[in-house]
Amino acid sequence: MEGIHFCICEDSKEYGEMVSKFIRTHYRNVFVDICDDETISLREIYDVYVLDVELKNRSGFDLAEEIHLKFPNAIIVYLTSHEELARKGYLYYGTGFVSKAFFEEEFKMVLDKIMTSIITEKLYIPITQNKTMEVLCLLDVYYVTTEGHYIILKTKNNEYRKRMSMKKFLQTYPTNYFYENCRGECVNLHYIKSFNSEGVQMCNGRWLQISKNKRKSLEETYYEYILKRM
Repeated sequence: MEGIHFCICEDSKEYGEMVSKFIRTHYRNVFVDICDDETISLREIYDVYVLDVELKNRSGFDLAEEIHLKFPNAIIVYLTSHEELARKGYLYYGTGFVSKAFFEEEFKMVLDKIMTSIITEKLYIPITQNKTMEVLCLLDVYYVTTEGHYIILKTKNNEYRKRMSMKKFLQTYPTNYFYENCRGECVNLHYIKSFNSEGVQMCNGRWLQISKNKRKSLEETYYEYILKRM
């Protein structure tokens, strides 16, 4: 699973590890690297940069300018003990500004908004399990079925339940690679292996039914999809 990548740039290794643990505790399918302003790599692309305002050799604002020049769409969150710098932080491409004095409350609030934005942009779907948010990349979903008021998202090795109708799923997460093969079921075109008179075979070996009135359009849509990828 692709996941969401964080870079924590913090003077204190212990504090950086605490921030990393907080992120990994509250969100799943996340990857976190910890560094300081001497070891940070601007060759790596991260979804979110968490920067201490006061670093060893420069300010977090100066580092943010370098990051923004190379990765204009980077999301930057500042951490500091100096709340008076908050306004300045937003002038330096900051998406969020968190006071270390109120870290747990403010950081969770900022990250929830950021995760929602990333989920929308990258076509991740939020799944809540045991009161913990897990993000599932739709590119990893082989097909989707329905069961009562729930959709079941099937990946190569797992399945995930979400309270949502198929209609709502297709409206909320419009993509050019999911197609309804029959009532209450849709397939990811990327994972289709073959067709025959019985239905469609997925790459995991599972055969799925195709409604008669959808067979021709599904095959045409699939071949158009393959041609675009060539």
